[in-house]
Amino acid sequence: MLVEFSVGNFCSFKDIQTLSMVAAPISSKNKELDEQNTFQATPKLRLLKTKAIYGANGSGKSNLVRAMMSFNTFILGSMQDTLFKALFNSPFLFSTNTLDKPSYFQIIFIIKKTTYRYGFETNNKGISSEWLFATPNLREVTFFKRINQEIEINNRHLKGAKKIQNLIGTSSPIFKNTSLFLSVLSSLNNPIGLEIVEYFDHFFIDLTNSELKNLENAKRNISINTFRKGHFREETSDLLKFADSGIDYIGTAKKDIKDDTQDEEIIAFTSKVFNEVDNKIEPIVLPFFQFASEGTKKVFDMSPLIHQSLENGDLLMIDEFDSKLHPIITKKIVELYNKNKNNAQLIFVTHDTNLLDYRLLRRDQIAFVEKDKFGASHLYDLVEFKGVRNDASFEKDYLDGRYGAIPFVGNFETIFSK
Repeated sequence: MLVEFSVGNFCSFKDIQTLSMVAAPISSKNKELDEQNTFQATPKLRLLKTKAIYGANGSGKSNLVRAMMSFNTFILGSMQDTLFKALFNSPFLFSTNTLDKPSYFQIIFIIKKTTYRYGFETNNKGISSEWLFATPNLREVTFFKRINQEIEINNRHLKGAKKIQNLIGTSSPIFKNTSLFLSVLSSLNNPIGLEIVEYFDHFFIDLTNSELKNLENAKRNISINTFRKGHFREETSDLLKFADSGIDYIGTAKKDIKDDTQDEEIIAFTSKVFNEVDNKIEPIVLPFFQFASEGTKKVFDMSPLIHQSLENGDLLMIDEFDSKLHPIITKKIVELYNKNKNNAQLIFVTHDTNLLDYRLLRRDQIAFVEKDKFGASHLYDLVEFKGVRNDASFEKDYLDGRYGAIPFVGNFETIFSK
């Protein structure tokens, strides 16, 4: 369960900004909404199931998703020599004070009733600091702290610590300045390291226009492979059908259907065609990626992520959530997460103001990203604004500029009047 994620000196985020999934001590007029949109993570902590992020174009919304993806990807693969430079060569560029300072990442999360706080800082040479704390009982304790290549390990709380210390040294081939100690713990089969890395392996992050090469193709291949193996096939078919895409059923078919995009068994769907000779409606089978709309393809690509997340109680973070999708579909997906019983969490970046509805989202479920005059992105929640009623028209007030995070648009007509 995600509690919060913080990032600083990365892309457009200069100062440390925090995305919080903690439910604020507020009460809307809809008690059912308060109950279904939040869940009790610990006796003293209630978390949100969904969070919407709004802001103008270029405000830094996608950079927040990029930060989470870079953080998560690096945890899962920091043992690879080339991954560090691909992910972390992006400090805040519009200040001379930040160019030589490290980027900052920290996450607070819960596994099996234990709250963990993990993070690291990176500069152009590698990992400058790293830390792991946990609250197994009432007080937070240190598991390990790292400064450059020096590690301080809590022998009492980190199982197998002495063995790890004997294996790790400044000349160790597995402990490099560009590798995380958490990843090293996992590679050495340390129980805590394995458990935490496995937790991050269940993060699903969909970043649009990512700088990571071939990401779009990778996402499509994952969706296709998952579907071909039979995982969530019925659920995907139902989701497409309920999305009113004109698809009755989706499955696999032999290569006898003309489709140049696949080398083997293809994904195909059944729809309806009107037979004017017999004056009746008949089924027709068509190659999916050749005839389906772009919005329908996006639903297909998202489907395994949504189903795995909802089924296992995992986190799903989506950039440009509303792109290519009808507002009714995005609303239904948000409702799915708000009502899910497995405490799955959805964080999404969107411009769809249709979702700014007090009957769908609480005030603490709505966040904004806005750039200041120096080009730095700031993240804040709607609940921070005083005097906003729980049943206010969030959409109208946002478009009127009451909450900020909207573009300052000039007079377009003057562009063409010349």
